[in-house]
Amino acid sequence: MRFRSSNAGFLVILLALMLPLAGLWYTNVSQRTALAWGSASVCLVALCFLYVETCELNKLTGQFLMRRTGLLRARTISFPLGEITRVNIKTRDFGGGYRLGNPYAFQLTLTRASGDELKLTGWRSSLNIQQRGFAIAEFLGVPSDTIS
Repeated sequence: MRFRSSNAGFLVILLALMLPLAGLWYTNVSQRTALAWGSASVCLVALCFLYVETCELNKLTGQFLMRRTGLLRARTISFPLGEITRVNIKTRDFGGGYRLGNPYAFQLTLTRASGDELKLTGWRSSLNIQQRGFAIAEFLGVPSDTIS
């Protein structure tokens, strides 16, 4: 079983920050250079925090592998699947109400035998995150727990 998580919404914010650059063509040449360098450097610094996480639960090898890849660094966590004792599905009310769709946000974490908790996803309002948590628990044969 494999799934991905990322902060790709951050990329949308970066693109929104780049839109004011289009307005630079209507400013004075002396101000254009300073504004372009300033907004380009803000976008470059923000791009350094973009990441993609890939989680792989492999029953054939019996390993859990999590790779977090970003622009500046990459991190890998690997341990046997037998160390996973519980899948936690955390829920919280983010105050969106039903007019925005689902008023709850979900986060998936794994509890290891040592008691450490490993965060798989950030807070998302999609019900697919909750269903993915149940599917992971069923795949591993461990109990799932919903925490509010």
